[in-house]
Amino acid sequence: MPAIPENIKARFAELAVQAESIPLIGDHDAPYTDGSEFHMWATCALNLVLGVFGKAHFQRLDDCVKEASTLSLRLRFLDACRGSFLGAKSDADDNFIPFDADINISH
Repeated sequence: MPAIPENIKARFAELAVQAESIPLIGDHDAPYTDGSEFHMWATCALNLVLGVFGKAHFQRLDDCVKEASTLSLRLRFLDACRGSFLGAKSDADDNFIPFDADINISH
């Protein structure tokens, strides 16, 4: 099984930190985030996940992003996207690449 290069794993780690730092606004009972911050992160995350795993994790993350695509993103949608991304990150950290993934990693 091919190993995922360390620079790719580092990018997953960077995007995981970035996902957690997307600022929330609004009141305590109904926080939301600015769509531009979210979509900047989501574009990078989708690109990385598709490049590493093909459609294995991409479809779930893409579905979350599409559902969350509003100008003011509610926390529950942001958390769903974060969770999908962290699932892909976990597999990358463990060098687990599904057999049907279209691997596009160059060293």
